[in-house]
Amino acid sequence: MILPIDPPKPLSRAKAGKTMEIVDLIGGDRATRRLLEMGLYAGAGIEVISGRGFGPIVLKLAGTRLALGRGLAKKILVREA
Repeated sequence: MILPIDPPKPLSRAKAGKTMEIVDLIGGDRATRRLLEMGLYAGAGIEVISGRGFGPIVLKLAGTRLALGRGLAKKILVREA
């Protein structure tokens, strides 16, 4: 039996409390470079702390909490780990 694979979605749509895997970074060179400098790259595992609704997306990466604006969070494609 083949299990369906969840299509990637923007980090801005991820639910709090979920562990996600970064699939891809989309956007321009400047945004991609900024995300890479923060340690956000394809294959990295992150935990979404909060972010549904308004305001920044708070996530946990390797024991560090990061807050990202919604615009930047939309450039990070994730799927459940």
